[in-house]
Amino acid sequence: MTTLSSARRLRTLLEVEDLAGLEQIATERHVEASHDLFEKGRGNSYIHIVLDGWVGRYQDFPDGRRQYLALHLSGDVCDLDRVMLDAVDFGAVALTSCTIARIELRDLKAAFEARPRLAMVFWRMLSTENAIACAWASSLGRRTAQESLAHLLCEVAVRLGGPTPANGSIFCLPLTHEDLANALGLSVVHVNRCVQSLRAERLIEVSHRQMRILNWNELQRIADFDPTYLRRDADGSKAHSDKLAEAASDAAALAISQDREASQLRRQLERREAELHELNHRIANGLQIASGLLARQRKVLSDPQGREALTEAQARLDAVGNLHRYLYRHSERLFGKGVSGDSASSWSVIQARDVDRAEPWPDGQDREEDQAISI
Repeated sequence: MTTLSSARRLRTLLEVEDLAGLEQIATERHVEASHDLFEKGRGNSYIHIVLDGWVGRYQDFPDGRRQYLALHLSGDVCDLDRVMLDAVDFGAVALTSCTIARIELRDLKAAFEARPRLAMVFWRMLSTENAIACAWASSLGRRTAQESLAHLLCEVAVRLGGPTPANGSIFCLPLTHEDLANALGLSVVHVNRCVQSLRAERLIEVSHRQMRILNWNELQRIADFDPTYLRRDADGSKAHSDKLAEAASDAAALAISQDREASQLRRQLERREAELHELNHRIANGLQIASGLLARQRKVLSDPQGREALTEAQARLDAVGNLHRYLYRHSERLFGKGVSGDSASSWSVIQARDVDRAEPWPDGQDREEDQAISI
């Protein structure tokens, strides 16, 4: 007898009496890391359920290469195909130290006959397993190396933690780069590059056989990951609570995003205002310098006509400077805050006769609305 209830997935999938019935016919076995649970093609009268640890389903090639076909975590059945087949065409190896529950096939079939809903749960598990296999095939066939790695990490995070892992969540990831390479059909060197790339982009942290998610949304975007295929709701794993938690998480994320955007807009506005202030300051300085140069040149020039021309030019330049200073100081009153709005209404404000009547124009005289300052 063993304690199948130690596997969270089985607790959420099975009714209490069904779980208790399976515990009566199951036996427990400990398997050290790197040891096989069973080998390809060999007949076996048991099915194997992972209670604790990680198991890899694999195919070996004659030249020594290995391809992992699936990863089995706590609560997964490694070889459910045995219910219908005499032998399976794959092996299974313990990737970590594992606790395995074994159930005789004849006892399991008898339990299915006695409890039809138990059989339905196992077929549902097989359906989820097939969906995962399809996702892995898509990664091997069409996703880039980085997309495939990101997709696998997303899948593991959801299977271990829930449909929407939060930023900062930490998960056990006991896989070596060689294990990841065997799962993704890549070289160890290529896997290492992809891991370093995800770390450099601040999407994940991996250390001490653990993975921390830093930016779930971006990791999910890169992988084009949709957790629907994992059948989390079909597994009955507190779907309603998960949906509420997901909605609350989405609302919080939206609020944070909006606050971040507002902060960015404020910073941009402050930067624009500072740049505008600096630009106007430099324009005013440039006009003043030019006027000063004209004044100096006029003092040293002996030709009366030349002096008169320079005097007129300096007067016009000073008028431009005064107008610029006036418009800059009173821009908010003339144009309103910001630059949005109808340009026609802005011109009507500028042309209004009583705009700033209490303060004269630069030359000290009021102007009619259609009378321009001569420069």
